[in-house]
Amino acid sequence: MVNILPAAPHGTTAQMSPPRAAVPFEDLDLVGRSENFDPPTPPTGCTSLPEDTALFGAVHPVIDHDISFRSTRPELLTAVDAHLGVHATAGAVAREKPRTALVFELREGPKGSVTLTTDREWEFPSLQSCLDQLTSLVNEYAVWTHSCAALHAGAVRSPGGDLVLLPAPSGAGKSTMTAAFVAAGWDYLGDEAIGVRPGSCTAVGYPKRLAIDPSSRTALGLAPSEAHDLDPAELRADVVHLAGDVGPIKRVLLVTYAEGADPESVDLSPEESGGRTARQHPQLGTGGPERPRCDL
Repeated sequence: MVNILPAAPHGTTAQMSPPRAAVPFEDLDLVGRSENFDPPTPPTGCTSLPEDTALFGAVHPVIDHDISFRSTRPELLTAVDAHLGVHATAGAVAREKPRTALVFELREGPKGSVTLTTDREWEFPSLQSCLDQLTSLVNEYAVWTHSCAALHAGAVRSPGGDLVLLPAPSGAGKSTMTAAFVAAGWDYLGDEAIGVRPGSCTAVGYPKRLAIDPSSRTALGLAPSEAHDLDPAELRADVVHLAGDVGPIKRVLLVTYAEGADPESVDLSPEESGGRTARQHPQLGTGGPERPRCDL
């Protein structure tokens, strides 16, 4: 972590208050930390050797990782790639491993069960149960990034080219708001995790399936469904999915939800906006009722 407070002159001890802009970040223990920071180890995916008949599916960009599924059963690859395929760079099943991709291995077990091996091993009673949980599992790799800050946020790009970040905690309505922008003609970067490059504030898109529950479908004017996610193309057939480095963030919209409240917008100070945005970094946990801390 970088201490943004000014350094004391050589040979002196400074007693100074933090700049006003630093206060929210001091509250988050991001300024003036004294403990050592050990960065997380990079993910490896499945490292076992493939079987001779193994095939590889599409490449799925997830912030700064590329993920490809491997299996001896092409129908498993087809199902998984179709489920995650809103941002896949290729759809063909191939025998050669994509050069830079992390490998996730799929194996079919007895009675239709499925085993998924990533950096861990997961057992599912059926392919459908695997698909139902797959997006959440892949989301873990979106925040397991080493090249940028991954924020719990949605992001969209306006028809005029302005990129808007929507950071918010779970349940605040960021996915529903992101979906509303998409339906209105905006381009889609993601609704769960968005990377932000240091220095340039460039947004890194992860345009996964939208996490939309039945009540959000009603609010968006969609047909009823028990599904808890949807392809953004259901909102607009010509939606543009933006993965990778997209461009600098122009605006930040902090979403909140209160049942029965009238819609309103409130301008926040840069200090308050920055502190509330920083709280949506998934690698910041809670170190007590009033004191967040870094869980890395």
